[in-house]
Amino acid sequence: RITSIKEVIELFRRGRTGPHAVMNYQSKEQLDIEFILNAPARIIDANTVEVAGEIFRARALVLALGAEPIRLDAPGSDLNGVHDYTTIVETLDREPGETIVVVGGSKTAVEYGCFFNATGRRVVMLVRNRLLDLIRDGDTRAYVVDRMREQGMEIVEGATVSAITGDASRGVTAVIADTPAGQLRIKTDFVFQALGERPRSRAAVEALGIAIDRKGAVVVDEHLQTSVPNVYAVGDLIGAPMEMFKARKSGTYAARTIMGEEVSYRPADWPDFLHTHYEVSWLGLGEEEARARYRNVVVLK
Repeated sequence: RITSIKEVIELFRRGRTGPHAVMNYQSKEQLDIEFILNAPARIIDANTVEVAGEIFRARALVLALGAEPIRLDAPGSDLNGVHDYTTIVETLDREPGETIVVVGGSKTAVEYGCFFNATGRRVVMLVRNRLLDLIRDGDTRAYVVDRMREQGMEIVEGATVSAITGDASRGVTAVIADTPAGQLRIKTDFVFQALGERPRSRAAVEALGIAIDRKGAVVVDEHLQTSVPNVYAVGDLIGAPMEMFKARKSGTYAARTIMGEEVSYRPADWPDFLHTHYEVSWLGLGEEEARARYRNVVVLK
């Protein structure tokens, strides 16, 4: 039985107003925070921001500009029916068919792929390298991948999308990919691209000359301070791991630093996790890394 993806998305759209209202109430009434919604801000200097015609000055500036999805660079990637995690919520206007192609091997790709699979679709995952390379423990990664295949998901590693076929009236009709076994053509009307995220750091670089790494993430120290004194960066803007839990942690640690506390933010101090058909979490070294570093390693299962 196939469950309507469009109905699930519409249910989410209708329901998201409530949680947003609660968070806004907590921020304004319980934490006494002032905020301005739905207005772009412009960074003037390390102590000054302009928004909605007003100038705000402060002794410290916290950048939380987020990230945007990296999109496919292939012919046909602009056709109707090609989505990412933002457009599927904001612009999905028709029900996907029986086959869905997911491009990417990250947590986002896997979590959405498992969701599509749970709705009764055939899901084909095209992964450029290896699926879930971010899981450093071999047994844990194998467990996740085996369970996905057990649920009927098709995983093609070493695959590169060369083109998406279709036209303006019909939208997507097929995906063509180069794989180790040769060229693969998959008939589909729905493609989900999950190639990772790119930090939105351009505004900070242009306004402040702030240091970024080769992926565009703002470089920070353990106190979340950037290369510019009294300017801090948090969340997706500072790169992986890009997830809400770490974003909230980094935000609170930046605030504590600004208020004079001696704290250090190290993402590796907290577990990483994955929402698939089975919940998976990991922390620290994988078994292979542990055996390479220590003589006495005990494995419990």
